[in-house]
Amino acid sequence: MSTSSLVSKIINFNDAKKKKVSKRNNADGEEKRRHKRARSNDRLFAQIVACADRPNLVGSTISCSTVDVSAGGMRIRSYEYIPKGSQLDLWVDINSRPGKFFLSSDVQWIAASNDSHYSYQMGVKLREGPATDIEEWRHIHQ
Repeated sequence: MSTSSLVSKIINFNDAKKKKVSKRNNADGEEKRRHKRARSNDRLFAQIVACADRPNLVGSTISCSTVDVSAGGMRIRSYEYIPKGSQLDLWVDINSRPGKFFLSSDVQWIAASNDSHYSYQMGVKLREGPATDIEEWRHIHQ
């Protein structure tokens, strides 16, 4: 094998890293996330409000926990598979604050978890809603 063909087989790690990072970017190459995320391990309950892929899940309530949170969304861990596109009502119990937050959300993605205690991780985007605690949530997660 010639040196030139060997060199052409070498991976450019900077290019590989850019490709990995670009999965989080939109078509223009900009970061999709608008809010700073903070690590978290708070308990929450998710009630499935709408689920086109598995309508039998509607009305189910699932115990979950947070991985990270922001003013606009959160990553959560769950034992149950909740399909992308599902609408969830969330009751989040933040360890450092009294009471619970009621939030409405949409599942943006779901993946198998490498956590030994939970089967899945998912990203949820928080929704506006007059009957939710979204304003207070955003205020404390600025």
